[in-house]
Amino acid sequence: MIVGEARIREITSGTSTEVWSKFGDELFLDKREFERYVGDRKERSMLVLVLENASKYTTPLRRNKPITKAGEYMTRQMYDKLKKEQNV
Repeated sequence: MIVGEARIREITSGTSTEVWSKFGDELFLDKREFERYVGDRKERSMLVLVLENASKYTTPLRRNKPITKAGEYMTRQMYDKLKKEQNV
């Protein structure tokens, strides 16, 4: 399900300590959620995507195929076709 869109402003990485120090309250997770997410992988490097212009769709769009963790680039034509197929 596609619930919104955003532009990637920056791609970076670091350990959980480095990521929390740099981004802290700007993350989608609060400190407790972040620690639970990280678990015992504290010293492993994690990928961080810094987003801008994030917006949520009024009506989520459903795909007929899964989207990988890496995401998928969607052109305007792909988006319009998906909306048309779902009468959104």
